[in-house]
Amino acid sequence: MALSFTGNKKIVNLVFKDHVIRHTELKSINPPVIQSYGEHYLPAGVIRDGKILDHETLQNILDEVIDEWKLTKKQVRFLVPDPFIIIRKIMIPKEVKDDEIEGYLYLELGVTIHLPFEDPVFDAVVLDETNDKKELLLFAAPESVVSEYSDLLEESKLKTIAADISPLSLYRLYDLSGQAGAEDHLMLLQVDLETVNASIFFDDKPVFMRQISISDEAGEWEKEFSTITEQYELVLKKNEKKDYMTMLEDTYTEIERVIDFYKYSLNRGAVDVTKILLTGDHPFLDEISEEIGRRFEPPIDFIDTELLTPSKGEILPNRYLLSCGLALKGVK
Repeated sequence: MALSFTGNKKIVNLVFKDHVIRHTELKSINPPVIQSYGEHYLPAGVIRDGKILDHETLQNILDEVIDEWKLTKKQVRFLVPDPFIIIRKIMIPKEVKDDEIEGYLYLELGVTIHLPFEDPVFDAVVLDETNDKKELLLFAAPESVVSEYSDLLEESKLKTIAADISPLSLYRLYDLSGQAGAEDHLMLLQVDLETVNASIFFDDKPVFMRQISISDEAGEWEKEFSTITEQYELVLKKNEKKDYMTMLEDTYTEIERVIDFYKYSLNRGAVDVTKILLTGDHPFLDEISEEIGRRFEPPIDFIDTELLTPSKGEILPNRYLLSCGLALKGVK
């Protein structure tokens, strides 16, 4: 089973996180017009670190939202949870033809290619060729995890057609806005409730990814209906906001370590991160942005949400950017 990198525009795009399910459906691609979007917050313990712990409850919730969002029997894309994704550069003999790469990789698994899980699903992109080698960028995830989500969707009578990873989805949206530069060493920081996904792009390709946990002691969250946005929002259940921001100190330290690792370990001090793209669904993203801007030298950029227009004319909340990027999968 291979990760698919194709698709068309009239497809439902689902994002599962530990605390929420979100969907987006496009009415048109150019310009992107949002036909529908929505979210449903999950009880604690249904999904943890991307792993489905309570399949029955999740299945019941999914059936309910599919009916509510009118998604029955539609085609769907979904994201493989970030904690299970491996991105790695590998070298293979140059004589391996492009249409033979997948078969070659399967033969070399466990021999010259070692992954931290068995039975992976994967895709690979050719980065470069030398006199006798091809350099590949390998994306891999455990087949059991991908199948678990795919089976969940199939049981709810949705036809799964593609799986993707969050850094590619977000970069796709960033690139559509015209903000991306292939010459940049771009750090994409996806700041969510419990994790920060730090990936680095160069030449429009993700060359590094690391998952950073946010301390469990930092805070607990609960949903609260906002009369301003007329939607449920997450609010801090315990600790003052100031205390919470102080508890993120370890998270910033880990981000700094990723920057240093990329510069010194992967590139021998020859290159550095040149820009930080900040996104995510964290309720304190504005304050986190200010702190990152104070601590790190690379300028901070954000995805331009003005290119995304809901069909009813409202302003699309930033937390739907990930599913919007997934909706652009396969679009040139």
